Order: sequence, then structure tokens, then C-alpha cells
Amino acid sequence: MMQVRSFGVLQTSKLVAVLHLLIFAVIGIPVGVVTIAVSPTRWGALGLVVVILIPLLCSLMGFVFAAITCALYNVAAKWAGGIAIDIGPVAAEQPAPAAAPDPQLR
Repeated sequence: MMQVRSFGVLQTSKLVAVLHLLIFAVIGIPVGVVTIAVSPTRWGALGLVVVILIPLLCSLMGFVFAAITCALYNVAAKWAGGIAIDIGPVAAEQPAPAAAPDPQLR
């Protein structure tokens, strides 16, 4: 059994920010493009906001909340102990047995 004693706050927060950026870009870009395509002219700018601003804001929020969460975890892990993880090698998959020939195909 191994234990996660602490997280690197900055590194973990950067990774979470990148993941949030990718996730919300995948969601936000199609939504923004559809909004621009089907909306009247005055709503086209809203589509641009969705495409650009929402992924950036969600990424920033992910960074901030991950930093707070990691810092709180690091304090709590000192008091209560870290998360216990059982780490071991992955068992090699056994190849599937060959199927018996179908007697009706002869």
C-alpha cells in the first residue's frame, strides 16, 4: 500500500487548467459556431464570447479551485494521512482461445 502525502499545488493546478481548457473548448467551440450560424446578427457576438471567453474562464476557475483543493488536501493529509493506493503490476491478458470451426461450414 502506498500513500499520497501531498500534491504539488502549482503543477496539479496547471494540469487541471489545461484539462478544463481542452474540455470546454471541445464543448464551447461547437456551441459558439452553432450560435453564430443560427442566430440573428446581434447574437453573433455572443457566439464569439462562447468560443473564446468561456473556455478561458473555465480554465482559470479550474486552476484556482485545483490550487485551493490541493492546498487543503496537503494540510488534511498531514493530520489524517493521505489517500491509500494499492499499486501493483498489471496482469498480462491471456489470449482468447481459438474458436472451434463451425461444422455447418464444411
